[in-house]
Amino acid sequence: VSKPSTVMVVDDEPMVRRVAVRVLTRAGYTVVEANSGEEALKRFEQEPVSCLVMDLSMPGLDGVETLAALRQRAPRVSAILVSGYASEEVRSRLGDMEASVLHKPFRADELRDAVVLLIGAAQG
Repeated sequence: VSKPSTVMVVDDEPMVRRVAVRVLTRAGYTVVEANSGEEALKRFEQEPVSCLVMDLSMPGLDGVETLAALRQRAPRVSAILVSGYASEEVRSRLGDMEASVLHKPFRADELRDAVVLLIGAAQG
């Protein structure tokens, strides 16, 4: 039996984190939470994850800066950036870093399907 994949949910809004954690736990993933980019970096040292679900706009390190720092440690970690901004703006901020983009407000099934797709692609 393979260990379930671990997903880290990084968002400064507790309600968004709670919803994401509930959806992903029900989908069978182990979920780690962080309320900031800085906390995500610390948590990642203790518990490597296979996928990040991260808010783009956070105080301190934003989603793009956090992803860049985490990719230095784990170049292949999958990421979904959650944003209220237009895709083009998010893509321009990402540059050549690969990440999926999920728009706020998202539905539970959109989040679940995006994570399933990314983790499946990384394992396949």
